[in-house]
Amino acid sequence: MKNASIVLFGDSYTAGRIPHSQTDGAFKKCLSNVHGDFAVSGSTALQWSMENECLPSVCLSDADIAVGSLLGNDVFAALADGKVTLDETLRSMAALAIVLSRIAHTKPVLLMLYPNPYMGVPDKHPEAAEGVRRLNAAIGCVADVVNGIPYTNPVMPLDLGTVLRPEHFDGVDIHPNEAGYQAMAAAVMDVIGRM
Repeated sequence: MKNASIVLFGDSYTAGRIPHSQTDGAFKKCLSNVHGDFAVSGSTALQWSMENECLPSVCLSDADIAVGSLLGNDVFAALADGKVTLDETLRSMAALAIVLSRIAHTKPVLLMLYPNPYMGVPDKHPEAAEGVRRLNAAIGCVADVVNGIPYTNPVMPLDLGTVLRPEHFDGVDIHPNEAGYQAMAAAVMDVIGRM
């Protein structure tokens, strides 16, 4: 799928949020052939699954492939009271399934899994590695379900934990630096090029 056009969806990882700022766009700047950027920092799968203009815009885009990330903010919202319940988990996973299945009915989806942003300072947040593992397992489970739906395009997970390194994070902010977004974009373009 060389020279494939891309439409972006999801949260701050896809929006390209610069650490310690309110500035987005670092990821898109590193990609080529973006035909639409609908990623919204802070957005959740629950918000995306509701009828708003973002999801239909991604589905109606003439882009060849959708690239995005979702579910991280759902976890942050659920953790606001200190614990994530089964009901919160299932609701968020169902919302992600709705989003992915709607997009996959129109185009293939490259779904980015989250890295551990504290990989360089494991003593600072020892729970982060396990939390990210569980989050990515939930996302992978939803992708598997959507891939089992007839007449849909594939949902292909890309684990950013295999792409990003400790030097891409400052150990405080969850977002990578600009070099991290460049590494993410290179990995995305490589996957698309091999499709």
